[in-house]
Amino acid sequence: HVLWQWHAPELWRRFTIALGRHLARTAGVSRRDFARHLARVSYTKVAEFQARGLIHVHAVMRLDGPTGPDSHPGVSLDPGDLCAAVADAAGVVRLEVAPAGYQPVSLRWGGQVDTRPISLAAGRDASSGEVHPELVAAYLAKYLTKSTEDFGLDGHGKVHSAADARYVGASPHAVRIIETAEHLAATAGDVYERLADRYGTLGYRGHVLTKTRRYSTTFGALRRARQDWRRQPRAGGLDPDATVRQLDADDDPDGDQAAIVVERNWRYVGSGYFDAETAALAMAAAALARDHRAGR
Repeated sequence: HVLWQWHAPELWRRFTIALGRHLARTAGVSRRDFARHLARVSYTKVAEFQARGLIHVHAVMRLDGPTGPDSHPGVSLDPGDLCAAVADAAGVVRLEVAPAGYQPVSLRWGGQVDTRPISLAAGRDASSGEVHPELVAAYLAKYLTKSTEDFGLDGHGKVHSAADARYVGASPHAVRIIETAEHLAATAGDVYERLADRYGTLGYRGHVLTKTRRYSTTFGALRRARQDWRRQPRAGGLDPDATVRQLDADDDPDGDQAAIVVERNWRYVGSGYFDAETAALAMAAAALARDHRAGR
């Protein structure tokens, strides 16, 4: 269980390689020619934590042209061909791992591979066949919000050990998983030492949301766009961090709200107590608490 969870990102990487090979074989071309000159697969992927503690992958996959979504694929493959290639690639991927002191283990994807074409013509409640894009978006949003909270691990910061997980109220199943991860981190060699950093995610070391660079815009591009916007001079000398809207007389009959200012960023104001009286009360309460613990 822990070995599969730890190596799941590598399994996904091998799956994407196998998927490209299957698509190239279906198109009757070499893998290199397929990726460089004909088409490429773009995707976004969400990792969902299941009740058994393993991640379940949900991915939206798209066949683009060789330069991305701005070009058309140079092969005549339809959504059915892509679905078949996904199922075939998931079925053949294997990863042999040999933790120190243990027998080698063969890791693979499970048998629950469900592929459905996305179409605007699909029914919004269809449980089979084509699926509507809004339904896909709703499902991905739901899966993205599911994490390890069902195991009692969320909201407690970093989990350092199985004893730590038990103390914060983790489920017995999660505690057993972390105990196994602890044992592997201590005995299975250098590859598994970093498991100690992933007890809180039950050994999963990947990101909950990933995508290929050409699937859509990147966070870096969005950051640069915001930075460029902030550097541009604003008409009338308006602060780019705030928006001011003048109210008409009908909107503000009393005349006591000349403008509404909407702050779009957080600023550090200060720390500590509001005044000396509040600070004195807090210090007195702390002293009483210490006396109570000491039995005085």
